[in-house]
Amino acid sequence: MFRKLCGVRGLKNVIIVTNGWEQVDLRVAEAREAQLAGKDFFFKPVLDRGARMTRHYNTVPSAQKIIRLVLENHPRPLRIQGDQMVTFIHLCKEKRYLCPPSKRRMSQK
Repeated sequence: MFRKLCGVRGLKNVIIVTNGWEQVDLRVAEAREAQLAGKDFFFKPVLDRGARMTRHYNTVPSAQKIIRLVLENHPRPLRIQGDQMVTFIHLCKEKRYLCPPSKRRMSQK
């Protein structure tokens, strides 16, 4: 479902953040992380398509690292946004009077 909403191009902006690292033995946490990253049932499919996984240690520097990762992203529309625009354009073509003039120009392209 998540992949369908984002689309393949949108997955490059996905950052999966794991937390609780300070609460569990490091070896246990790393094993869980490997399971999440390595199984198709969890995050492997999105990681294979460009998503990234990082750890949050419940510290300010850790949170700042996550924010830096987000800021490095290049804006990309999600698949669902494109689907909504296509639907909107089709509605505008069918019922032009419902569309504001600025949207009418988009639907005529």
